[in-house]
Amino acid sequence: MTLKWILGLGFWVQGFRCFPWMAVNFFLKDGLQVDPSALQILLNSANIPMVGKPVYGLVSDAVYVGGEHRLPYVAIGALLQAVSWLAVAFFSSSGVSIYTLTFYLLLSNLGASIAEVANDAIVVEVGKQPRQAGDDARPSSSGELQSFVWMVSSLGGAIGNLVGGIAMEHFTSRQMFLAFGIVLAVQFLITIMVRESSLNLPKSSSTGGMKKQLTELTSALRRPEIAYSITWLAASYAMIPVLTGTMFFYQTQFLGIDSAVLGVSKVFGQAAMILWSVIYNRRLKSVPPRKLISAIQVTMAVLMISDVLFVKRSYSNIGLPDSVYVVIFSGLLEVLFFFKILPFSVLIAQLCPPGCEGSLMAFVMSTIALSFIVSGYLGVALASYVGVTGSDFSGLPQGLLIQSVCTLLPLFWSSWIPDEVKAKTRKAELHGHPFLCQWPDVLVADLDQYTPTTGIRAWFKIEIEELRREQYLRGNSDKFDGNDFGFWKMQIEDYLYQKKLYLPLVERKPDAMDEVEWNLLDRQALGVVRLTLTKNVAYNIVSEKTTYGLIQALSNMYEKPSASNKIFLIRQLER
Repeated sequence: MTLKWILGLGFWVQGFRCFPWMAVNFFLKDGLQVDPSALQILLNSANIPMVGKPVYGLVSDAVYVGGEHRLPYVAIGALLQAVSWLAVAFFSSSGVSIYTLTFYLLLSNLGASIAEVANDAIVVEVGKQPRQAGDDARPSSSGELQSFVWMVSSLGGAIGNLVGGIAMEHFTSRQMFLAFGIVLAVQFLITIMVRESSLNLPKSSSTGGMKKQLTELTSALRRPEIAYSITWLAASYAMIPVLTGTMFFYQTQFLGIDSAVLGVSKVFGQAAMILWSVIYNRRLKSVPPRKLISAIQVTMAVLMISDVLFVKRSYSNIGLPDSVYVVIFSGLLEVLFFFKILPFSVLIAQLCPPGCEGSLMAFVMSTIALSFIVSGYLGVALASYVGVTGSDFSGLPQGLLIQSVCTLLPLFWSSWIPDEVKAKTRKAELHGHPFLCQWPDVLVADLDQYTPTTGIRAWFKIEIEELRREQYLRGNSDKFDGNDFGFWKMQIEDYLYQKKLYLPLVERKPDAMDEVEWNLLDRQALGVVRLTLTKNVAYNIVSEKTTYGLIQALSNMYEKPSASNKIFLIRQLER
């Protein structure tokens, strides 16, 4: 129970971080009287610590603090954030400058990045451990725990956006900073009171790990299909001069949109993200990545052109309220930037050589973070070029048109994105290693630990699970055909342990498990074992209905000197 409380608190705070950031926008606009360009520069610069998340993950692996290497980093991250927000809350108005605020926002994002990486690592390490009989507090799989933290984080984000928008109408920005600082202080105190040993986390050695990961990452980035794909994705973000700061000023200052409406808009965007993940996994996974990513890019440009009509008051003239447009279309456009990360993550999963999935995906996410920063700076330059200020928005339609054109430009070299990934290439790389074809849990663990965004991490893991099944079932060359039974048996037992399906390897049901649960588990394990057999071998054990009975039957035929085994060996020699 302690584990779920610690993770639940950590991921809820991680999602709730959007609560003070809406207040930051209004504090900069109303308190410090900054113009749209200065606001956008500050907010984009504050995200620089997010680029270093893979480094923080490697450090937390290698450097132990007081014999612990997860909870101390969660506590450090919470403390850095608490100090940052409380300092801004208690500073006098004359003592807070744009440079001071930038420093504390950088410090806050650094702490958030460190805490997020440590929390993600705990999820991985717990998920890799088999569940003990009678241990109801520990989730039975990494997927179950991942679903729990994803739900808690999403709940925190929804509450943060909704409550943040409403709170802006009743409290000052400093009061909101103070409230969030207190939440972080409570998280810090709770974290330091818990011993990491109570979570039963495994102690891992990272000797040579950093050097090995860097070597594998460099090798992967030398592949043209990977290098070109990542370059295209980074350019498709970086070359769009976003006008987020200008649109915020336009919506709040020119149109007088309430902060509560902005909060609802962000909640709508989060709901759209979740819906998109469901639609993609059920309907769009078979669509070629180039086609799907290009379609998303075009949709972004269309919504930007829609923003031009919005700014020119075309929608208002036909009776569409500004608040409705902001909630639906502005909320959708804000998250649409992230839509193409999902199919691109799937593409990287297929292109990536075995062993560096986590480090490569972390590199991709860090590259995206850097691209967003560059995009924000270009947006400031564009706003200056079209002459947009905090009180003059006459050049905003022109700026939005330029933004939409820049969004379409990457389509001219979309051929850099592979249209499909040939399964034979991937299969050849893994030939002779049937269970590497399924990408073991340790590779998924690398992804959990170093991928910055919880949603993308969950999506990417779903795709890896699908690739495990598809790549293993493709062809008979990796299946047991009667040769080397001892080696096959060792591999299938290891795999069943990885998938938490090892209990049916024994004949008797555990006393703590009921009959229905035991029968289902045994049937699942039986199906996994059958999938590793060629047609000729499976024909001989078609009557076996339990995992234990099937393994014993195969052992009698291929491991012990039975008549059937002798016949099989004779046939092999006659070929």
